[in-house]
Amino acid sequence: MLYLFLSGKTMKNYFIIRWLGNISITKKLYFTVGLMALLIAMELGTLLFSIKTLSSVRAYVGAEGLWSKAQKNAAYSLQKYGRSKDENDFQAYKNYLSVPIGDSKGRRELAKANPDLDIARQGYLQGRFHADDVDGAIKLFLRFHNIYYIHKAIIIWGEGDSLMSGMMAIGNELHAEISSGASSPEKVNEILNRLDVVNQQLTVLEDDFSFTLGEGSRWLTNLVLKLLLSLVLTVEFCGLSITILVSRGITVGLKNINSSAEKIAYGDYTSRATVFSRDEIGTLANAFNSMTEKLQRNITALTDAETERSKMIADIVQRNNNLEQFSYIVSHNLRAPVANILGLTDIMENSPIDKEEEKAILEYLVTSAKKLDEVIRDINYILELKENVNEKKVSVQFAEIIADIKISMAQIIEAEQVQIITDFEAVPEILTIKSYLYSIFYNLISNSIKYRQPGVAPVIRITATRIKNKIRISLKDNGLGINIEKKGRDVFGLYKRFHNHVEGKGMGLFMVKTEVEALGGTINLVSEENKGTEFIIKFGIEGVEGYELVAK
Repeated sequence: MLYLFLSGKTMKNYFIIRWLGNISITKKLYFTVGLMALLIAMELGTLLFSIKTLSSVRAYVGAEGLWSKAQKNAAYSLQKYGRSKDENDFQAYKNYLSVPIGDSKGRRELAKANPDLDIARQGYLQGRFHADDVDGAIKLFLRFHNIYYIHKAIIIWGEGDSLMSGMMAIGNELHAEISSGASSPEKVNEILNRLDVVNQQLTVLEDDFSFTLGEGSRWLTNLVLKLLLSLVLTVEFCGLSITILVSRGITVGLKNINSSAEKIAYGDYTSRATVFSRDEIGTLANAFNSMTEKLQRNITALTDAETERSKMIADIVQRNNNLEQFSYIVSHNLRAPVANILGLTDIMENSPIDKEEEKAILEYLVTSAKKLDEVIRDINYILELKENVNEKKVSVQFAEIIADIKISMAQIIEAEQVQIITDFEAVPEILTIKSYLYSIFYNLISNSIKYRQPGVAPVIRITATRIKNKIRISLKDNGLGINIEKKGRDVFGLYKRFHNHVEGKGMGLFMVKTEVEALGGTINLVSEENKGTEFIIKFGIEGVEGYELVAK
């Protein structure tokens, strides 16, 4: 279905979707959340820009009202001066002119190719623009002066400034006539009549300016609403599309692996998981198929050598157990995060959600994906452990292994005053896989220190002895111990924990048992609460591949 959808898209889009399908699950979720955050930031940026632009338009509307009021007051004061001959009236006229003069100063400066913004700012402040609106008004003039409505308003503004210059010339002429001491009433009336004509012309321009700004404001408002609507739809579409794409890619791969695991658990070893991508799910499917192919080859080999039948049967039983455990992990440990992802995806597809809910759902998706990634990593580690069993065997001294572990754990050993007492005189060394033996001892020693009794310095005794044809290794501590009757069956289980006062995943003892059994050995324990635990490991000296006592 995805490929049908992609068939009509460009190769570039196809490449991006393929890339998204092959990156890790964590990166998928980070990409999704990052893209959503970017789109939301763009939406908020657009909204902020729109609000500031509309605010600047509002500032010009308010400034026009102040300009008109100052012009009318100036004309009235000049008419009053013509009748009263009082210099106070003429001074009032000049004071009112400061607002139009300031606005004109700002307009003329901004109309230049390289305007001085400080001069323009001073002019706008003189024109009684609010200080908080000045910068926005200047930016509106510079950015949108070619827009039809703004351009028309600027032209009307210029015509108004020209008429204001004529009005100021009339005012100067009237002042000169009255100040001459021999003014003629007829001359004064003629000047005032010309003033009335200019005043009426300015009234028309003021109306046109207000109307033009109103039209521009409505146009800008509609444009902003359309732009914001487009961004909201883009955010919703991209968020839902990518989330659905990622979640479906995860669930399809997991369902396929789970289906194959269930078939194998019932004995169908020909079943293979389809590999859809190169992410963790794809890696898991490849490892699963590799393990299944090896199991199938082992089963086929049963018919080739009758003498190997018992060994092959044991191997099959062990691999069946591993597969059943793998199937259990896939069916149970992966079920919770997958169910969460499916449920959240269903909500996003079928239920109306707001921004806050969408953000919360994306956060839950990231958490579920991380949990899913953690389980997959654990499974891959287990599969890799089983794959490395054919690593080259070397002669390993027990004392050297313990010495290396003491160095790597020196800080905690010193801090907790840990005593590690060893006795390898009977069996000083063994021919085996060094990395496995190191891991076994490291996990057991770390476990003993981690689950020590409060207030009691840990004491760990490690011995190696030979009993008939087996090497017996004992690691005994004085820690918290375990109630064997209640919890004995789960001691070596995956994700099983018995003391929750310290951090842990329940992987340590499971890995120890897996490594011991991979090397052909067995592990058991004897324990009593508050008295300590003894782990007993047995390796065969003869007849068990990979294990033999080094000859002396």
